[in-house]
Amino acid sequence: MVKGHLTECPTCKTPRDEDGRWQTGKYRLDGQEQPCDCSTQVELFQHYVLSGIPDQYMRLDWDRDYYGDPEAQDSVAGYLEKWNGMNRNGIGMEFAGTLGIGKTFAVTALAKELIKRGEDVLFVQFVEVLEAIRYERFDFLEKIKNIRVLILDELVSPPNDKLQTIFADHFEYIIRYRTNNNGVNIMTTNLSAGEIEDKYARVYSLMRAKSISVEMKGKDARRGEAAARNLALAMNDEVRPIS
Repeated sequence: MVKGHLTECPTCKTPRDEDGRWQTGKYRLDGQEQPCDCSTQVELFQHYVLSGIPDQYMRLDWDRDYYGDPEAQDSVAGYLEKWNGMNRNGIGMEFAGTLGIGKTFAVTALAKELIKRGEDVLFVQFVEVLEAIRYERFDFLEKIKNIRVLILDELVSPPNDKLQTIFADHFEYIIRYRTNNNGVNIMTTNLSAGEIEDKYARVYSLMRAKSISVEMKGKDARRGEAAARNLALAMNDEVRPIS
C-alpha cells in the first residue's frame, strides 16, 4: 500500500481513531446514507494521486456515471479483457472525438482498472508535456518516457509554428523510445487524424502502429445528464465514493 499522511477519509471525512486506524464512516448518495470503507477509500485515493488522476475522475464510476457512446465502453472492456497480450506487445488506445463526450472519462476508467491490477500508470495533460519540453523539465520527461502505461489527455497542436519543430522532435523521441520498448500509450484528442498527422507526422506513424483507435460519438454530456447530476449532488450535500 502507498503510504500517506491523510488525517481523515477523503470521502466521508471520518478521522482516524486514537490508535491511528481507519474507521468505517458514512456518506450520503442518492438520498441514502451509505457505509464508507475508509481504509479502501484512502488506499485508492493515494494510488490515484500518485498516478495523476484528478479527484472528480477518481469518483466517477464507469458503469454508473457514464452517459456516452456505448461502443466506447465495449472497446474499453475488450481491451482490458486482452490486457496481458496488449501489455506484452505495447498496444495502446486512442480516443478521438468532440468536446464533452467522455474521452477523459474513458481513459481514467481504464487507468483505474489497470492501477487495481498493479500496473504503473501515469495520467498527464498533453500541455504538461509541451511545457516540460519548452522549459526543459528533464526529470518529468524522463518519468513519462519510462512509465509502464502513459495516458496523454487532450493531444493539441503546438502553440505556434515557431515551436512546432522543437515540440514534434522531442515528442517523437519520447514516443519512439516507448514504442521501441513496448511501453503502452493511451491518448485522447479533439484533433482529426489529418491534423495529428500534419502536426506530429512521425509520432502519428509510430502510435498508429501500436494503437487501437476509437472514434467516440455523441453529444456534450457535460451540459446534460452529467451537469444535472453534479448539481443534484451539490444541492443534497452528497458525494460519490472513490471507485
